Amino acid sequence: MEKYHGNHRIVTTYHPQTNGQAEVSNREIKRILEKVAYDNNKVYKEKVKRWHDRRLVRKSFVPGQKVLLYNSRLRLFPGKFKSRWSGPFTVKTVFPHGAVEIFDTHPNQAFKMNGHILKHYFGDTANREVVSAILSIT
Repeated sequence: MEKYHGNHRIVTTYHPQTNGQAEVSNREIKRILEKVAYDNNKVYKEKVKRWHDRRLVRKSFVPGQKVLLYNSRLRLFPGKFKSRWSGPFTVKTVFPHGAVEIFDTHPNQAFKMNGHILKHYFGDTANREVVSAILSIT
């Protein structure tokens, strides 16, 4: 090397395992892959949120309206024909953040519930006339 006036370097790219360049490049590749995975995850979460928000059903309640309350505690063997909805209850107050104050029979015993676990009750509007007919077998 002295004869041709060259500099001999021990650390070269020809031996990356000895000079630490392999570790540096592995760290750089790992950092890039983590950033790509983070970005992909962020895009996926935004897409799922948009999909979910499109399928939300907005419910609006007014005071005096009849509603049914979802009974979430009725999970273990509710029975084949047993309904998970209880009520009807009457809406007393509707709050802007989605809560609804309802009562059963006495307005002074009202309680607040989340509006997502309520649904409109249409049972009082149905015409319930009973028609009876006598059938005779001859």
